[in-house]
Amino acid sequence: MDNNKGAVDMQEQTYSLRTNEREYKNSELSTRLFEEILYNFNPDVYDFMVLAPDKPIKGSNCIQVTSQLKNLDFKHNLQVCFYDEKNQTGILYNYDTTDKNIILQYFNDYWREQKIPDISSWEKEPF
Repeated sequence: MDNNKGAVDMQEQTYSLRTNEREYKNSELSTRLFEEILYNFNPDVYDFMVLAPDKPIKGSNCIQVTSQLKNLDFKHNLQVCFYDEKNQTGILYNYDTTDKNIILQYFNDYWREQKIPDISSWEKEPF
């Protein structure tokens, strides 16, 4: 069984990064940029960061993180998105965390290695 089925050669893959303030081109992306955006999230504003490949990665269309204030705790909701254009159906896998390091690790793995986090225990939500 080929575990790399659906993997995309990084040289062929390009990405866009979108936030509530602007969109970044593939050539602008870096680990440092991810860090700057995430560490500047504000609990008083709906902040988000969406990293989308030009070609799905193992069926995934994006990884994204949003900020949210819940019960006076500032948390982040991390999501991996799968959307089937043909059937116009999608599934979001959600994970709440306060750990920015894990978010950055997941973003870097998705961007550098086309690796999807282990979403088996994440909350599943159709859209």
